[in-house]
Amino acid sequence: MGLFCDVKAGDKIIEGTVECLAVLHKDSDHIEVWDTDAECHFGNLPASFTADQINAAMRFYKAGAAAGRKDGAARKQAEIRAVLGIN
Repeated sequence: MGLFCDVKAGDKIIEGTVECLAVLHKDSDHIEVWDTDAECHFGNLPASFTADQINAAMRFYKAGAAAGRKDGAARKQAEIRAVLGIN
C-alpha cells in the first residue's frame, strides 16, 4: 500500500517530525502517521497536532510497541508451554 500525498491537490507533509512521516490531506480532520519508508501506517492523529505533538505520540507508540513485543512474546511462550504441558 504505502503513503499517498498529493501536494498539488492540497495535501501537506508535516515538517519537523522525527522517525516518521506525517501527512495532512486536504480537508481532512486527521494526520496520517507513517514510518520513514512510508510502508507502515502507525495510525492517525488530530489535524490540529503540531510536529512536537506528533513526535511525542511517536515516542509513546514506539515505547509501547517495544514493551508489547517483549511482554507479548513472554505471554505467548507461557501459553504454548501450558498447551504442551512443559511448564
